[in-house]
Amino acid sequence: MQEPFEVVHNYQCLKNGQPVNCSGAEEGEHQPVKKPYSGKLYVLINGGSFSNSVIVSSCLREHQRAVFIGEESGGNPHILAGNAADYKLPHTKIRVEIPTLRYVMTNDSLNTGRGIEPDYPVANSIQDRINGIDKPLEFAIRLSLR
Repeated sequence: MQEPFEVVHNYQCLKNGQPVNCSGAEEGEHQPVKKPYSGKLYVLINGGSFSNSVIVSSCLREHQRAVFIGEESGGNPHILAGNAADYKLPHTKIRVEIPTLRYVMTNDSLNTGRGIEPDYPVANSIQDRINGIDKPLEFAIRLSLR
């Protein structure tokens, strides 16, 4: 980033069954490095892009700092659940993970239930994957040479 920025606007945890603001590691304003990269930034995304990659991508999208290529991401650019706690259910002994924090990256009212939509939708077919072809990467390289 070229100027100060926020990655996560706030965190929420449950208290008496209700979400309340609490603190987290990436909360608050961050300062850019002394010589930030100022060139074009291309980010490849798809349904396997979730969690931390969507947190970073959300920040880049919010600050109009990157061009996104590929398929809709997993996760959500506005809110995510994380910091899972492991539990074993008492009767079935099934192990489950239950998130303990809600990350609000932008504004939870903007949540549409969708991931980050690419600026340039480009997908691989199954045959492309078998043949080792990466169409989103090839597209990004061509776009960067313009």
